[in-house]
Amino acid sequence: MNFRQPLWMISIGHLLGIACMVLGITAVFQGWASPLWLLLWPFFHILDSLMLSVGLHRYFSHGAFKVGKFWHKFMVWYSVLLLNGSPQGWATAHLTHHIHSDTDRDPHLAVPSYLIWKRYRNVPMYKGRLRKFKGDRDLAFVHRYGMALWLVFALITLLISWKLFVFGYGMALGSVHVIGALHQVISHKDNKPRNLPWLEFVLPAMGEWMHATHHKYGGRKDMRTAWWHLDLGYWFIRLIEKR
Repeated sequence: MNFRQPLWMISIGHLLGIACMVLGITAVFQGWASPLWLLLWPFFHILDSLMLSVGLHRYFSHGAFKVGKFWHKFMVWYSVLLLNGSPQGWATAHLTHHIHSDTDRDPHLAVPSYLIWKRYRNVPMYKGRLRKFKGDRDLAFVHRYGMALWLVFALITLLISWKLFVFGYGMALGSVHVIGALHQVISHKDNKPRNLPWLEFVLPAMGEWMHATHHKYGGRKDMRTAWWHLDLGYWFIRLIEKR
């Protein structure tokens, strides 16, 4: 049986995350759960955002830095939890976006409805980056069985505790997906990318709001261009990269 993650699962992850945010906040206000559970939300939001910005984006898509085996495997397997597609799928779509940005061959849709239902243009994808992934068994396994792995994770977590699933996973999944959707909708204006560095302090995305800089310097690991810019992704890279 082919358990390859279908594209609609990205939308399901988005909606599931939003539902968990609503349920978690409601549970605290209704007294169903202690407010202390909310402490898990920012921690896992940061971790998920790092794995998306540093892992799927700067490492797998652009090869902006190198890591040892541990961090490589960690980012491969953690990608299952992000419900954003496999590293191969994410890199292929993202690099196609770079090549055909703001054209009818761009897979990214920057329309308000994307904030509710995530979908992409059915366009030819750039597959040159896939040569770098050839022979990597972890990547191949996650790409083929990512959905099955996620279902096992979700079932085990729910069996342990619905609170653990909602507060320790779902709410962060939701905030990362919502910020990602908003980023896709507003980070391009007048058919060109733009920087919105102030949003990094309001809606933390580990440096992703420096979008114009990223499009200009795709392989750059540091998104900052001014002293006050915040790029936690870059500082994380400095901790884990293989020099």
